[in-house]
Amino acid sequence: MVGITIIILVVFFLGLLVGGLVWAVKEDAKDSKGPKQKEHSDILENVRISQNGFLEKQQEQKKQNLEKIMEMFVDNAELSNAEIREKLGLDDRTVVNYMDELEKQGKIAQAGKTGRYTYYKKG
Repeated sequence: MVGITIIILVVFFLGLLVGGLVWAVKEDAKDSKGPKQKEHSDILENVRISQNGFLEKQQEQKKQNLEKIMEMFVDNAELSNAEIREKLGLDDRTVVNYMDELEKQGKIAQAGKTGRYTYYKKG
């Protein structure tokens, strides 16, 4: 008789445990479909808009810098990376990237040896 009572109590408590877990999962599912999910979607959309705005500004700045570099060739037959960097206040790697791009477009040509002896002429 005591053995049956223990089995009944164990089954009862297991039922409570499983029922509680099912209830918790259902509540969690409700929360993820509610206002929090919309809030997260709104945040992600704002991040996307901010990134797009930043990228547009960055692309516009790059375009302006490339135009300024080409304008510098009007007064100078040759320009070095250092001269461009000083006049425009840009990082060395940025100027190298810009010059590579202008070179690929055929607007300028690299002359001189590599490194600090490199200079550019209008293509």
